[in-house]
Amino acid sequence: MVDLKGAAVHSLLQARRHPFQAYEDRGEKLPKLWAKGGRHVFLFDHEDAWRSIKYVRENPVEAGLPKQHWNFVVDYF
Repeated sequence: MVDLKGAAVHSLLQARRHPFQAYEDRGEKLPKLWAKGGRHVFLFDHEDAWRSIKYVRENPVEAGLPKQHWNFVVDYF
């Protein structure tokens, strides 16, 4: 989890897409982007995958946010 978070931050900084990029540009310490720790969820079968997809799709709406669409996300078959 630590390596994944670190690689994501590095990639965001390289692409100049990090939401706190201005801190680094000013030579200040970069605020944490991720919550402490993490949760490992293992998907063992199609049912697990579909349940997780449903959760990801519905969670923003349940939180009162608009439904989200990303052009780089494709359906799971």
